[in-house]
Amino acid sequence: MKSMDKDMKIEKANMHFCLNPYITPEQERIAMKSREGDGLRADQILFKMRKAKIEATNMAPTFAEDNVKFLAHNVTWE
Repeated sequence: MKSMDKDMKIEKANMHFCLNPYITPEQERIAMKSREGDGLRADQILFKMRKAKIEATNMAPTFAEDNVKFLAHNVTWE
């Protein structure tokens, strides 16, 4: 009975979401038209975002000054 009650609650929640969508069909059509106008597909946008993240973190430019600062606390200069 408990599992059946749980399934009924899940079905109620699903029906609520189906009958009360987050956006209306008209809003969805407007959003789709604006996305099509960009010229970039979703995978192209995702690639650009991943590339920007990698270039900002892993492949970020390094400077000699940063390496010298790292050595400064390990080596005593006379």
